[in-house]
Order: sequence, then C-alpha cells, then structure tokens
Amino acid sequence: MLSKSRIVSRTLARGCAGHNNKVVLPVASISAATTSSWKDAPAIQQPKKTSIRFFSNDIQEAVLKRNAKRKTKSIIASWDSYLEGNADAHSVFQVIDLSRNSKISALELKLFTDVVDQKGVNAEGMSLLAELVEENKDNHRELDAQELHQWLNLATTAQDIDDDTPSTPSSSTSSSSPHRHEGVLKLRAKRKCKIMNFAWNKYLQDSSKLDGVFKVVDLNRDMNVSILELKLFLESVEEKGISEDAMKDLEAREDDEYEMEYDEFASFIEKYTN
Repeated sequence: MLSKSRIVSRTLARGCAGHNNKVVLPVASISAATTSSWKDAPAIQQPKKTSIRFFSNDIQEAVLKRNAKRKTKSIIASWDSYLEGNADAHSVFQVIDLSRNSKISALELKLFTDVVDQKGVNAEGMSLLAELVEENKDNHRELDAQELHQWLNLATTAQDIDDDTPSTPSSSTSSSSPHRHEGVLKLRAKRKCKIMNFAWNKYLQDSSKLDGVFKVVDLNRDMNVSILELKLFLESVEEKGISEDAMKDLEAREDDEYEMEYDEFASFIEKYTN
C-alpha cells in the first residue's frame, strides 16, 4: 500500500509532465499566497504627460517664424506677382497662411509684411495691422479670405491715406484734406461690432455713458463723428433703441464726410433715442 504522500507525489508528477519531457507547472500548483500577493500589488503608475499649454503660444510663434523664413522666396515672388497684377488675392492668401488652417492670424500677417519689407503696403494697411496685432493679444483675431482681400485692397491702394494722427476740426472738414477710404471704415466697423453693441447697451441703461459710445463710433479717431461713421454704427447696433427718423435724417444729408463734434453728436443721439 502506497502512503498518501507518495500517491500525491506521483499524481503531481503525472500532472506536471508535458510533451518532450518538459515539465509544465499546473495553475493549481501556484500557491494561494502568491496569487494573493499579485492581486494586492499596487497598479503600475503611468507617467504623467507634461503639459505644454504654457509654452504653446511661444512654440506656435517659433514654428510660424521658421516657416516664414523657409518660404521667403515664394512669399516675395507671390507678392511681386500680385503687385504687378499677375496673381490674385487667393495666391497671396496661400503663402501668408503659414499654419495651413485657412485663416490668417495677426502674427502671420506681420511676418508677411516683414518678409516683403512692407513693399507696396501703405500707412493705412500697417495701421490696421497694428490694430490686429493689439486685438490678437486678447481674442486671437484671425482674418478669413474675404477679410484678407479687403485688407489687401486697402493696404495697396495708390491713394495717400493719412495715418491715425488726430486731425483738427478745421482740417477735417476741409474739402482739400484727405479722407478715410470708405472701405477702411466699413472694415473697422465690422471688427468693432461687438464693442459698439456693448457701449450702446451701456448707454441705453445709463445715459451718462455717451462718452464711450462717441469713442467707438469715431472709427478714424479724429475726435469727430462723420455721417458715414454714424450710419455704420446704427447698422452695427441694428438701430436698437433708435427712432426710424434717425436713419432718414442721415440719408437726407448728401455729404457723408460731414463731421459732428461731440456736442452735435450728443444732440443727435438724444433727439432720436426712444
């Protein structure tokens, strides 16, 4: 009679023997203590991904600068072709769009003017660019293809448009003085639509806030408000809180370049505010 210990030993030997005389340990032979220790072992910690959000703007700027430097020749060639009338705005858009996102950021536009050394770009174009760069600090303003086309038309016009230096009332109403291009004012009104509405809503709540309205309506910052600027303002706020007679009054005035000083502007607003 075999002892119990020998029977267990032979059983284990038969259970562990595999093919090719190799010994395969059965799962049952693993001690419960060992299995328990695996279950209780802490999970392997995956390394945390380092956030680069803080550096994202700097990295993006460096990438755009590198791309602009790499594409210098093609940018200059495309721009020269555009100035000569042999290329359209779409081709210019493609070389300026360094990030390939179908939008033009203020930085991309600035890099472009730096590459072409501001060739063919007038003072008004550079002034608008400076505004875009300033706005980009807060809301990352970008231009689409149509807006870039407008900027190109304004920035390359042969007309000598004066800069943003405030003019005196006497010179601003003189027929011989240069006036803002209508397209410049329309573009600025479009970009400032939200702040116009904000200032106007503040005034409707508190009539003492008219100074803020005057500042946003004065698109060319010459301390006066022209009829055209007033029309663009009323269109931007959709004539909210304004009598229908206000626009009729403006339409009846033949000279869009006529400018109101603050007191006349205040009287106009108070007269036609519902």
